[in-house]
Amino acid sequence: MKLLNKTNRYYFTAALIVFLVGTGVFYLMLNHIMEEEANEQLLSEKAHICSDLDKLGDVQAHFLTAGDRVEITLFPSSPAAKKEDYLRDTTLYSLESKEDLSFRKLSFMHNIKGADGITTPYLITITRPLFETDDLILTIVKSMLILLSLLLGVMFEVNRRISKKLWKPFYATLNQAENFTVAQNNLMNETKTGIQEFDDLNKVLKGMTRKISDDYRNLKDFSENASHEIQTPLAIIKAKLELLIQSDGLKEGQIKLISEAYESAGRLSKLNQALILLTRIGNNQFAETRPILLNELIQTKLTHFQELIAHQHLLVEQDLSQGPEISIHPVLADVLISNLVGNAIKHNQEGGKITVTSDSREIRFRNTGPAPLIDTNLLFERFRKGTSSSDSLGLGLAIVKQICDSAGILIRYTFEDGFHTLALNFPLASS
Repeated sequence: MKLLNKTNRYYFTAALIVFLVGTGVFYLMLNHIMEEEANEQLLSEKAHICSDLDKLGDVQAHFLTAGDRVEITLFPSSPAAKKEDYLRDTTLYSLESKEDLSFRKLSFMHNIKGADGITTPYLITITRPLFETDDLILTIVKSMLILLSLLLGVMFEVNRRISKKLWKPFYATLNQAENFTVAQNNLMNETKTGIQEFDDLNKVLKGMTRKISDDYRNLKDFSENASHEIQTPLAIIKAKLELLIQSDGLKEGQIKLISEAYESAGRLSKLNQALILLTRIGNNQFAETRPILLNELIQTKLTHFQELIAHQHLLVEQDLSQGPEISIHPVLADVLISNLVGNAIKHNQEGGKITVTSDSREIRFRNTGPAPLIDTNLLFERFRKGTSSSDSLGLGLAIVKQICDSAGILIRYTFEDGFHTLALNFPLASS
């Protein structure tokens, strides 16, 4: 989820909670105010009624000026009867609306002295309707809900638009960072955004990308120079050893030592070339591509390796009637197929079998051979050997994997029923 959306979600949640709590508090306060107002009016009417009764001294002659319902009865002789004022809510059935409506009731005792001088206690009950008040409260709350909802929606949209505008420089910086590549040396621009945090971020990223580019260029120069300087002495060493081994008068032990030194120099030369190739692939130095039919390249490589195949008495079966055409650098395509064919021969067994099949989406190399000695998930890592072959550098499949990754090819390895299978899948390939 984007930070902008997450921030707006937090703001909206907090505002909604405050909105709901505020609405509840407002309703309770308004209801309390209306209830207090009703109580004051009932007590005022009580005082007015008591004053009239004291003056008239006759319940029957009492004239009611209030619009509320008043009941005057003899005070009950029950001990449970309350002599103090008693306020409570109640519901009464309305003949007009044919439903129960809410009322506020005040009950109190008042002594009335009659014309004969006898004082008689009466229970007086004043009932005041509250349903109109409830309707008023409900209308006010509804109006407030509508207004606050509109206000919340407007605030959310305004905040979203303002935040989007404020974060625009950040997304521009992010786009520059995504498009940054070490090989192309396209440094980030330190643009002024007017926001201190974003300006600091741009400054740091510009310095970081510049340092990365400088380090990459220095490392690239060092690797190229070192590989070149190493390759030259190795060639000289091999040439000297060749001359030395051809010298007369060498003993068998001396010839063996020279041969071992020559083989070690050859392995070191191959290792140097393989590491240089891996570095160049990783640095995207094979960016230029062109369409290549891999099935034709496989047939060519099988022909080139024919002597090794015959030497190990291997049976080769192939079905390359159709194959994928992919866009790849010619050198990488040649290295890829050479390593796969060479791997199927090198890690095979005497009198074994090689099967190569292809279609418009996949190429499969299958060969017999002993089971791998390590976890098959590690076979594509550098210096990992699936067999105990002493002449293997452990870089062949690492090179294959890096070429496949750079070309967008999916590669998988399986071992089943004595067969090693390397399958190349081309999701975007066209036949």
